[in-house]
Amino acid sequence: SHYNHVLQSIRFNLTRDHPFQTSSSSLLPSLTPQIFLLVVDHLSKQLPHMKDSFFGLFEKYIPDPFSIALKHYLSLFNGDLKTTLQYAPSLTSETARLQRSLETFYMLCNELSCDPDDLIDLTSLYAPLVNTWIQQQEERFSQYVTSVLSSDTWQPLDEKRKHSGSVNDLFGMMRSTVPTIFSLSLITLLEYFITSMVRCITRTIEAYAATLIFPYSHLGELIPPSANDVAAVPSRFHFWSSSTNIQPIPEAVMLVINEHSLDQLCVRLNNLNFCHHELEKLKTELIDYCKHNTQLTIPGERWNDLFVDSLVNLDAAISYMSQYLATRIVYVDMRKEAVEGLYIPSASKTRIAPLLEQIFPKLITICNFVADDLRIRFVTSLFQTFIEMYEYVLLWGGPSRIYSLSDHMVFIEDIQEIEDFFRGEGEQASPYTISAEVVQTFTIPLKMMAGDLFNQSSDALIKRYNDPGDDALAQSTQENIIAVLFHRSDNNARKFIKQHSGSMSVRVLESRRKRNATALTLIKRGLDL
Repeated sequence: SHYNHVLQSIRFNLTRDHPFQTSSSSLLPSLTPQIFLLVVDHLSKQLPHMKDSFFGLFEKYIPDPFSIALKHYLSLFNGDLKTTLQYAPSLTSETARLQRSLETFYMLCNELSCDPDDLIDLTSLYAPLVNTWIQQQEERFSQYVTSVLSSDTWQPLDEKRKHSGSVNDLFGMMRSTVPTIFSLSLITLLEYFITSMVRCITRTIEAYAATLIFPYSHLGELIPPSANDVAAVPSRFHFWSSSTNIQPIPEAVMLVINEHSLDQLCVRLNNLNFCHHELEKLKTELIDYCKHNTQLTIPGERWNDLFVDSLVNLDAAISYMSQYLATRIVYVDMRKEAVEGLYIPSASKTRIAPLLEQIFPKLITICNFVADDLRIRFVTSLFQTFIEMYEYVLLWGGPSRIYSLSDHMVFIEDIQEIEDFFRGEGEQASPYTISAEVVQTFTIPLKMMAGDLFNQSSDALIKRYNDPGDDALAQSTQENIIAVLFHRSDNNARKFIKQHSGSMSVRVLESRRKRNATALTLIKRGLDL
């Protein structure tokens, strides 16, 4: 009777806009967290007074009357509490305040010696609210990613902030959830809430990154397969042909390429880099917030586990986009002069220097557009792509390239020129160069191959192919021998190639066209998210 009177009093004093009956069996959609918070506060004040004054009168006639009354109180209270939270739309500031008030009320009940079984478990009550709220945030984040990417103009915010506005807004939106994440004081539920929300955040970032690089998932199609196709050589096996036999870039891919300038691609790369930095900062902020605003202790390695996959995937996306930029420059913008034109009609007449002069302004432009901490990464990607293009021209550049024994010195000199162009240390270092150690990792093996295979007669190469001996790299060396002989015009080389035309698959080249598996997996998983 007193419990019902409390409800009636609150209804009367609060507002007429929340009519509800006093029987908890009728179960009241209008019993909101705001109203129930008043109920909890009122009971917290009244119960100790009732125990000492009102129920003390009955102790002569009934053993422990207050405990009996409290049990009935809590039975009615629990029913209405379930109803209140059942109709609450999600976790809100009001439901969080109610939870903190309930914890205080539960402490009071324990002091009044209530049966612990009479107190409904708050974790089980609030878990559905937490799950609903997380689902709502995921939907909100997902809708945001879709809308913001469709409207982004891919222009940098300013000279210092070289990313676009979409990624700024994305992290601003995610940071706005932090106070809600820590609004609960239920230790048993808080870790679950934090870890679930962090996973939601990291999934959203992965989806953003995947959507950002998805249009450029055709990177492998920019690198042509081997042009050393015997079937394309003119009749009677005359090796020289005016056609390079190099596969063109598919028309659909070229349409995508033409949609975005190099400047806009740089902004996308900067956005991914900003994501990586901001996720690291957000991780630190969450750890500090948890340390100073809760009694929960989450070990450092547990936090690392929550973020490590996303940080690895973001790093893979950055590498992919950097590689794409480099591949776009070398295999698209310079395709005619490099892939299709270098060493045609002869190695001595078309050298590497004009290509390096052509690439230099592009290198400067990209380095000025990308974030400062991305420059070395991009220059490394550009160097690696350029040197791999050069190796393609030497080994797999098609029937229009015919090399003589003396050309091996041209190749060594040109490789050295590439090395000098990209290498810079000490006083020679600049924002457009990388260390000698990185450069020589690629140039030294290429010089050795040029001085080894291209400096041998066709007969010596054929003998070496048939008897590889103890060569630790026999398989790849044999592939390279076939490629070198393909670019020879003597009768023995022609005869050998005709006999081994079925063995001209190039594993190293195909693996390059299919690499970046981590980033491509991210694209697929991110789009699924």
